[in-house]
Amino acid sequence: MANLPTTTQLRGLALPATKGPGGFFESKTALDVAWGDLLLTLFTPVGTRVMRRDFGSVLREQLFDANSELNDPIIDHVIREAASDHCPQVVIREVSVVREDNRAQILVVFSLRTDTSRVQTREIIVPKVHLS
Repeated sequence: MANLPTTTQLRGLALPATKGPGGFFESKTALDVAWGDLLLTLFTPVGTRVMRRDFGSVLREQLFDANSELNDPIIDHVIREAASDHCPQVVIREVSVVREDNRAQILVVFSLRTDTSRVQTREIIVPKVHLS
């Protein structure tokens, strides 16, 4: 019989890998793994994956292109489209973009499709040095 306080359930690797009390490979929650999947999808340029040329999003181009400005509805659409195409386990509730003098902050409110009662807000911070 398993001892519940000492038993670890393997849920997957959450990216970006951060070191916690259990090291880099400690068990993560399902929301952490879903967030890692979403980040991987959002920052992989379309056409760069071998054998899956349709994987990824154009968020990188929206954020880092010298000729484009941060447009909230476009960023919202890009994030929702990438999640619906490549992360079917994630339900995007809300996306908002906050611009400050030296950075852009993208807030994503999401939940898992299997557990819509647990909603989480995560942020992506892009320093101005990376924005043209």
